[in-house]
Amino acid sequence: MNHKLAGNHFLSYMSGIGGLAFLLMIPILGGYIANSIGGRAAIVPAMLASIVGNTPKLFYPIGGLAVITPTGFLGAIMIGIAIGYLVR
Repeated sequence: MNHKLAGNHFLSYMSGIGGLAFLLMIPILGGYIANSIGGRAAIVPAMLASIVGNTPKLFYPIGGLAVITPTGFLGAIMIGIAIGYLVR
Protein backbone atom coordinates (compact mmCIF):
# COMPACT_ATOMS: atom_id res chain seq x y z
CA MET A 1 0.00 0.00 0.00
CA ASN A 2 1.33 3.44 -0.95
CA HIS A 3 1.42 5.85 2.01
CA LYS A 4 2.85 8.87 0.17
CA LEU A 5 0.68 11.99 0.01
CA ALA A 6 1.11 12.93 -3.62
CA GLY A 7 -1.06 13.86 -6.56
CA ASN A 8 -4.74 14.55 -6.23
CA HIS A 9 -5.17 12.52 -3.08
CA PHE A 10 -7.57 14.09 -0.56
CA LEU A 11 -5.09 13.75 2.30
CA SER A 12 -2.45 15.74 0.42
CA TYR A 13 -4.84 18.69 0.35
CA MET A 14 -5.64 18.26 4.03
CA SER A 15 -1.92 18.15 4.81
CA GLY A 16 -1.42 21.41 2.89
CA ILE A 17 -4.23 23.11 4.80
CA GLY A 18 -2.80 21.90 8.12
CA GLY A 19 0.66 23.17 7.20
CA LEU A 20 -0.79 26.57 6.31
CA ALA A 21 -2.67 26.70 9.62
CA PHE A 22 0.53 26.06 11.59
CA LEU A 23 2.35 28.65 9.46
CA LEU A 24 -0.27 31.26 10.39
CA MET A 25 -0.32 30.43 14.11
CA ILE A 26 3.12 31.90 14.75
CA PRO A 27 2.49 35.47 13.48
CA ILE A 28 -0.95 35.51 15.10
CA LEU A 29 0.62 34.57 18.44
CA GLY A 30 3.25 37.31 18.16
CA GLY A 31 0.69 39.89 17.06
CA TYR A 32 -1.74 39.30 19.87
CA ILE A 33 0.94 39.17 22.54
CA ALA A 34 2.05 42.59 21.30
CA ASN A 35 -1.60 43.70 21.27
CA SER A 36 -2.04 42.78 24.92
CA ILE A 37 0.95 44.93 25.87
CA GLY A 38 0.99 47.81 23.39
CA GLY A 39 -2.52 47.99 21.96
CA ARG A 40 -3.83 47.78 18.42
CA ALA A 41 -0.90 49.65 16.90
CA ALA A 42 1.43 46.77 17.79
CA ILE A 43 -0.46 43.95 16.01
CA VAL A 44 0.78 44.34 12.43
CA PRO A 45 4.46 45.08 13.22
CA ALA A 46 4.65 42.05 15.50
CA MET A 47 2.93 39.81 12.96
CA LEU A 48 5.29 40.96 10.22
CA ALA A 49 8.36 40.51 12.42
CA SER A 50 7.15 37.04 13.45
CA ILE A 51 6.73 36.02 9.81
CA VAL A 52 10.23 37.28 8.99
CA GLY A 53 11.64 35.51 12.04
CA ASN A 54 10.01 32.28 10.94
CA THR A 55 11.34 32.48 7.34
CA PRO A 56 15.08 31.70 7.31
CA LYS A 57 15.37 32.68 3.62
CA LEU A 58 14.84 36.32 4.63
CA PHE A 59 17.79 36.42 7.06
CA TYR A 60 20.90 38.24 5.89
CA PRO A 61 24.03 36.07 6.22
CA ILE A 62 26.37 38.03 8.51
CA GLY A 63 30.02 37.12 8.10
CA GLY A 64 29.15 34.39 5.61
CA LEU A 65 27.16 32.41 8.20
CA ALA A 66 23.79 31.41 6.78
CA VAL A 67 20.92 31.08 9.23
CA ILE A 68 18.81 28.00 8.55
CA THR A 69 16.77 27.76 11.78
CA PRO A 70 13.49 29.67 12.14
CA THR A 71 12.65 31.29 15.47
CA GLY A 72 9.29 29.51 15.83
CA PHE A 73 6.95 29.98 18.78
CA LEU A 74 9.63 31.18 21.19
CA GLY A 75 10.70 33.83 18.70
CA ALA A 76 7.09 34.96 18.28
CA ILE A 77 6.75 35.31 22.04
CA MET A 78 9.95 37.36 22.30
CA ILE A 79 9.02 39.49 19.27
CA GLY A 80 5.51 40.08 20.64
CA ILE A 81 6.84 41.23 24.01
CA ALA A 82 9.55 43.43 22.48
CA ILE A 83 7.30 45.14 19.96
CA GLY A 84 4.50 45.48 22.50
CA TYR A 85 6.76 47.41 24.88
CA LEU A 86 8.31 49.37 22.01
CA VAL A 87 4.90 50.59 20.84
CA ARG A 88 3.73 51.25 24.37
